[in-house]
Amino acid sequence: MAANLKELNQEWAEIQSSIEPQLNLIKKYDVDISDLSVLNSVLEYFKGPFKEWNYYFEFISGIEKFGREEWLSFKSDVYEFYQYILKWEKQISEDL
Repeated sequence: MAANLKELNQEWAEIQSSIEPQLNLIKKYDVDISDLSVLNSVLEYFKGPFKEWNYYFEFISGIEKFGREEWLSFKSDVYEFYQYILKWEKQISEDL
């Protein structure tokens, strides 16, 4: 499921990068796009979920890094894992 969400996120990023220059021109020339309310709704909708899923992807990639190491055999590495969890707890509580 995470792979599918990551792929969807990448596709959405490609879509945004292709329409962003046009949206910037619209803002620059103050063009009325009230008839594109559906587009604005879609853009607003996808801002939230992908931001939260990006936290998940970043967190999991860090966990996977620990998984590739033999961190359980070293007490200091367990401390590093604990610090990693605390960092993410702080970041999420500040951002949300």
